[in-house]
Amino acid sequence: MEKKEIQEWRDRLIKMFGIYHSDGQEYITCPLCGINLDELAKHMIEELDKAREEGNEELSEAMIKYLENMIVLVGAFNPMSEVIKARQEGELEAYKGILSKLKQ
Repeated sequence: MEKKEIQEWRDRLIKMFGIYHSDGQEYITCPLCGINLDELAKHMIEELDKAREEGNEELSEAMIKYLENMIVLVGAFNPMSEVIKARQEGELEAYKGILSKLKQ
């Protein structure tokens, strides 16, 4: 976590809640809850990172399930044409290749 990122979130919090001293100086600690704004910004960044990671994991799992279903669906088709069989095999290989990369 970079200092710049923490400062950006701290500035957002100050603007969002309008928490300034009467002389226009920024608060270092939130006057409403007593939490240090830098600590609050760090916590928010950590929570956002966790949410992103969980979202990426869910997306990856959904893509794996989709590809597994496509392999079954495409594999169930029994084409009579050799050209279509070749395309089917190519499509199955592509799905399997992507699936193996996602499972790594």
